[in-house]
Amino acid sequence: MEKSRLRVIIWNEFKRGNTAAETFRIINENEGKNVVSYSTVTRWFAKFRVDDEKLEDKPRAGRPSNLDKDALRRKIEDDPHITIRELEELLNCGKSTIGDHLKAMGMVKKLDKWVPHNLTDLQKAKRRCASEKLLQRCKNEEFLDRIVNIDEKWISFNNTRRSTSWCKHGEAPKHVPKPELHEKKLMVTVWWCSSGVIQYDFMKPGQSITADTYCAQIDKLRHNLPTMVRRRGPIILQDNARPHAAKKTVAKFRELGYELSDVSDDAEKTNIQSRRSLSSFWSSHLKPIMSNPAMRRIAITNMIMFVLIVQLLATLVALIIIAIAFHYEEVRNNEVALPCVYTWSQWTACSATCRSPGKPFPTKERQVNKTNVVRARGQLHDISPCPKDVARLKEQAPCNIAYCPIPISTFNFSQKSYNSKAYGGDIKIRLLPQANQMIFMDDIPYKKAQ
Repeated sequence: MEKSRLRVIIWNEFKRGNTAAETFRIINENEGKNVVSYSTVTRWFAKFRVDDEKLEDKPRAGRPSNLDKDALRRKIEDDPHITIRELEELLNCGKSTIGDHLKAMGMVKKLDKWVPHNLTDLQKAKRRCASEKLLQRCKNEEFLDRIVNIDEKWISFNNTRRSTSWCKHGEAPKHVPKPELHEKKLMVTVWWCSSGVIQYDFMKPGQSITADTYCAQIDKLRHNLPTMVRRRGPIILQDNARPHAAKKTVAKFRELGYELSDVSDDAEKTNIQSRRSLSSFWSSHLKPIMSNPAMRRIAITNMIMFVLIVQLLATLVALIIIAIAFHYEEVRNNEVALPCVYTWSQWTACSATCRSPGKPFPTKERQVNKTNVVRARGQLHDISPCPKDVARLKEQAPCNIAYCPIPISTFNFSQKSYNSKAYGGDIKIRLLPQANQMIFMDDIPYKKAQ
């Protein structure tokens, strides 16, 4: 935030009667954490109390800083590996000034961390899918306390570490012997969960973990699990080391009913294993065969025969399909060309009991009896040939020409009145249509005139 805007906010809070502590809390809640320090707020409050309400900095000795903080922040975000010397040339500012501003921004220089390899697109997609599943599972159930982690660590007996030491200027540094290439060491296996370490096991010096020892540790883990984890069942989080992914280990977890986390081999590692398997198959099976001339001729002959047989089978299947298609086409043509006799079924009920004004007549339909279709052989008099799809032939006819009855209540009364002694004096009657129309008597056809 710019200094001028920050000072205006402090001055407004001072005018409202708030204290320095309240102003410090309000600014950090509304504008962001660590926007202003408490000492800065108290210093400006002390200045305002002596009727000094000027918000500009007082003149001071030295050259004013003309570094654009936003530009510095953008340079750092665009290229995190940029050096201070490069920033000097780009921003035209001194090294110490840039260092002070970077320190004020909370920026420190850290060495990049080594990773085994860059992730491929497939690996990124798999990790994203696994992360989305875990996030969705967190919404449905609390399972983080059930996770049990396992990892191994080699511990060297002589843990020599090279570090810096204090010495006088010009004096040679202390000497530290290099660690041996094959030192005496042992492996420790640690199992832990969110509540702490569950168990740990030391292997014999120089001995690494195997599937058998790993299964023995799993049996030991079953009795050492915390009560909450044992009741709900643990979720084992492990890497894809060979003892962890062995068939015996997987069978042991299934026997105990433990859930394994969704950790799979990377795609590149799978490809390497596939290439190794293919190389092993070639060297152990195919290479001895192809190195023998007689076996090579037999293999080539068998390959040619196999290709010819496949081609013959494909040709035979194609001919069968063509023959079936010709047969169906001939049958269809015969059905159309030959004369035929068929009967109709009974008429169905009308689609409606009456006709609405302005709409088409209701219809009824009938269809051909499939069991009564007779295809005559030869030419018969007064018999037409079978139409296409005779079994699905339908016929429609109109029915019920009468209009649907109209309620008498929908008709208006006449403007004139009529005298009728039978109905007790002057009355008005409803105006009915002149056409032939059925009337539904849902109301009286007259009313007394006013």
